[in-house]
Amino acid sequence: MLDIGCNDGTLTREFRAALLSKGGASKVEAFGVDIDADLIARGQRMYSADEVQLVADDVAAHDHEAQIVSTAKAYDLVTCFGVTMWVHLNYGDEGLLRLLRRLAHCTRGSLVIEPQLWKSYKNAKRRLRRAGANIPESFVSIGVGSQEELDEMVHCALSSHFTGHTKLGTTANWGRNVWEYFDHSSDEASLGGE
Repeated sequence: MLDIGCNDGTLTREFRAALLSKGGASKVEAFGVDIDADLIARGQRMYSADEVQLVADDVAAHDHEAQIVSTAKAYDLVTCFGVTMWVHLNYGDEGLLRLLRRLAHCTRGSLVIEPQLWKSYKNAKRRLRRAGANIPESFVSIGVGSQEELDEMVHCALSSHFTGHTKLGTTANWGRNVWEYFDHSSDEASLGGE
């Protein structure tokens, strides 16, 4: 499994444990990647490489070369929680689409993704204005302007790579939808059923 935006790897480790105990897997190789090298270093001190392998990397960067997110469909489960807005705000529409394509290409089974809400984008811009900071051009150049347009952008980008999708639920704290995109042709059962 691969966890994008893994922070210090705590949730990655919990996913691995759940897959081992409740999912019936006998072995789970867990990888986590986050842009924050300090969080990755903290996680590396907290957990053994046998539990989770953590890497500091910016998988949304245009010139991304890391092996952990390769173009070969290598992972049975890829998770991406609370990352899409930051990629979108910092890299624009093309950056978000590039991230979604990379996630789809490295997923062999299921991609579980939690896109942020459009209101969070507006709040991020407001916080910058209040702080007196310049709003980066990437914030201004985003082509979507509503939750519906944002949902459509994410869904269209992922639907071209997967045979199905289902809503797994909504996060309690943030009210964000959690989606699973899956490929039934891989003979893998989806997490949420059909």
